[in-house]
Amino acid sequence: MVKLSKSSPTPLKILMLHGFTQSGPRFHAKSSGLQKSLRKALFPHYSVSFSFPTAPHRIDLPFDEPSSSHSSLVQSSSREQDSITDPNDEPDSFGWWRRTSDDPVVYDGMVEGFSRIRETIRDEGPFDGVIGFSQGAAMAALVVSALEEADQAQPTTSPPRRRELQSEFQLADSQTRDEQEPDQRQRPLKFAVFYGGFRAADPRCDPFFTPPISTPTLHVLGELDTVVDESRMRGLVACCSPHKGASKDTSGGSAGRDSQGAVVITHPGGHYLPSQRVWLDHVTGWIRTCLDGEHLDVGGKDKDERVEDMDVPF
Repeated sequence: MVKLSKSSPTPLKILMLHGFTQSGPRFHAKSSGLQKSLRKALFPHYSVSFSFPTAPHRIDLPFDEPSSSHSSLVQSSSREQDSITDPNDEPDSFGWWRRTSDDPVVYDGMVEGFSRIRETIRDEGPFDGVIGFSQGAAMAALVVSALEEADQAQPTTSPPRRRELQSEFQLADSQTRDEQEPDQRQRPLKFAVFYGGFRAADPRCDPFFTPPISTPTLHVLGELDTVVDESRMRGLVACCSPHKGASKDTSGGSAGRDSQGAVVITHPGGHYLPSQRVWLDHVTGWIRTCLDGEHLDVGGKDKDERVEDMDVPF
């Protein structure tokens, strides 16, 4: 394995996608502990930077969605989050799409959501990984899948519905891709972390999960999450195929491999990014394992326990 000198860290760019009724600046504030933990854990081998795009759709609170209970829960969660946010933080609320129907489920504005992310990749990428929260995690899963598909040597072999969807959502941009230098092209991501994420329920998104996502994924679930129930979060887990080293969680602990192979962490809180040291260590340790074998030397006693082996407070 090639070890980098401390004077030449490798740039590592992470795309950060905020949740519904949040914004890029607000997610930046809420994830400050995670950012600090990652920078510290990966230094000096990597120089970590984060990009926080704001979704294109302004959400006026209170808002009306087909499911009134869902609306009230999201608003309640937003108020709870704001109570621990810098009062000078940007007050605006945005979403990657709006749910305008329940039968069938319809997400309005997804094209604009994807376009905003494409602009961010073009202007601030290419990215090595993505971290998403709630609706941002659902969007991140679609982006991860789309990037896997775009990298295929023969994309015409993909399911027709997926090809049609890529065209509809403006995910394919072969001309721009061909004009870019090889090291500037956006490749499939090396890792994805989903906090309180769920599988996008609009039927148009189904082709993104066939075949399942192959990028390594970490799913962080809150036991007391009342905004996204566990069945919806597990639905996203089920969309991720096994990857190297996957095994079933038979320990009954709070961290382990799901039966589909994705890594699942369950914390005792609600719908937010846990900032306690033990949970930050879970995430940073897992990302280090995703980068191991590239440039990162993860040697050292007690620094690189596997997620399923880490001690937890209950």
